[in-house]
Amino acid sequence: MHILELGNFAVTYRISGLLTEPKQLLSCRSALYGSILDTLHRQQVEIMSPSFMNQRKISDKVLPKAQAKSSVHPQLDTTAENIRPAP
Repeated sequence: MHILELGNFAVTYRISGLLTEPKQLLSCRSALYGSILDTLHRQQVEIMSPSFMNQRKISDKVLPKAQAKSSVHPQLDTTAENIRPAP
């Protein structure tokens, strides 16, 4: 992880890694982002939009409730890369 910029209301990071199967780029990126958010939420770190207006007590958190992981049927290929537009 690299810190790229300290803005007025946000920090810009870059997270890099090695993808051994580039055909799965979209699904891997989505899984990475989900894992990052899950980890931050478990640590009680909130990611807020600059347009979010804070009008709450400091002790209140705006973290989403944990979602149960859905199991994908092993015979169905539902990755983002395999979704084709309608003809």
